[in-house]
Amino acid sequence: MSSKDRIETTLTKQIVYGNISTKLPIKLANGHTHRWTIYVKPYNVEKLNNFIRKVQFKLHSDYENSVRVVEQANSNGSFEVDETGWVVEQANSNGSFEVDETGWGEFPVQIKISFIDPSERQAICSHYLALHQPEFIENDGSIVVVKEVLDQLVFVNPTKKMFDVLNDKSLVKPHDPSKWRFNYPEIIEAQEKMLEELAEQSEREVEELREAIREMAKRCEEYHEKLRETPGYVENNDEE
Repeated sequence: MSSKDRIETTLTKQIVYGNISTKLPIKLANGHTHRWTIYVKPYNVEKLNNFIRKVQFKLHSDYENSVRVVEQANSNGSFEVDETGWVVEQANSNGSFEVDETGWGEFPVQIKISFIDPSERQAICSHYLALHQPEFIENDGSIVVVKEVLDQLVFVNPTKKMFDVLNDKSLVKPHDPSKWRFNYPEIIEAQEKMLEELAEQSEREVEELREAIREMAKRCEEYHEKLRETPGYVENNDEE
């Protein structure tokens, strides 16, 4: 695709990826102790499958078919076969992409996101599957473990197709805190405040360094002046 087919701008989409897990009442015959779901969800109220075609989750190699691909249905309602040869799973009706499994251990999961326009570069991230912390107590008294990361997809000079769907405000409603266990608006505010404080601290440190350099230059000049006043001092103006 030529650069003429792209829009010169930068767009972002906020997503949340992570997992939820619960301890099974009894250990399974295969030794699995927990049931878990790993997912990619929209931060705002929207359907990710408006602009994401499929998400690949690379699980631990101990799992049969360890590479799981979750894809939205084609316009005819069918699903493609992934390049691995495994039939892909269907994305949820709410537009998120997730995989359900059982297991006994924690491990890193590579997440690869492909977009509705194959010309758009894939996004890759990693999530460490959590089974034990952090814990949340549900209304019914049950305990679940939820670990999430708030991140954003950055589209630099997106294709026209991606630009149109990413800019379509009718497909997006504001973030709904009631649907989440973490207070993301508060987290974002705290992070922005921390970044501002770090920026201010960096500016102070840079200015202190500049002042130290100016002071050192001043002392060097004073030292040279004293040398020039020394009897027998000869100025060396030779160039290399």
